[in-house]
Amino acid sequence: STNNSTIDSDNDGFTNAQELVLGRNPNEKEEATKVLLANSKQDWTTEGKQGYKNWYYGYFDYKNDEDKHYQTVEFITLTSNYWTGTKWDLNQNGSPFLEVGQEQFIPSGPYPGFRTNEHWPIKRWISPYTGTVEINWLVHKVVSNNGNGFTGKLFINGKHYAQQQIQANDHQGTNKTHRINLKKGDILDFAISPEGSDGKRSNHGDYGHIYISIDALPSTMTINDS
Repeated sequence: STNNSTIDSDNDGFTNAQELVLGRNPNEKEEATKVLLANSKQDWTTEGKQGYKNWYYGYFDYKNDEDKHYQTVEFITLTSNYWTGTKWDLNQNGSPFLEVGQEQFIPSGPYPGFRTNEHWPIKRWISPYTGTVEINWLVHKVVSNNGNGFTGKLFINGKHYAQQQIQANDHQGTNKTHRINLKKGDILDFAISPEGSDGKRSNHGDYGHIYISIDALPSTMTINDS
């Protein structure tokens, strides 16, 4: 059967089952290279559709969470009434100050006289694929040098896997790369906490961009997480 999970009929580093998910021909040898699975910018929904290309958009209510530790089930999906036509905005009047867009995000943190809440914007990707993947993700500030920065966090099936802290004046960021094994149905949550480089959780002008790319790797490429 061409759907056997271990058979690689064309010996190109991807099993037949993997090639079917990737849209490749299991019987025609193609170059053994990375194959794009997901790209947060390219896969963006222009209609506010949850689940489009395996992406979901939501947030974590940190303030009202009992143990202050994010878990998969605590992902709150942004519903259509928060869709503006170009992005999700939890409150267009300003508080909670949370937005999730194609690239942009705003984490909502407490700010004296305006708000006491804390919400983390989250981009969730659910893997349709079983195999080795390479994750590249980059977070940086935009608009201004105001505020105290924020922290990008990657959770895999609810477990904190990696993070990158962004300074208030960092408009470039540093790409982080991870090579890991995934199973179909695994949940990757890319969250932004308002926690800045000074340890404070306020948000005053901390707007950012996030880019995420996930590639399937052939068996010829080894795991070496960084």
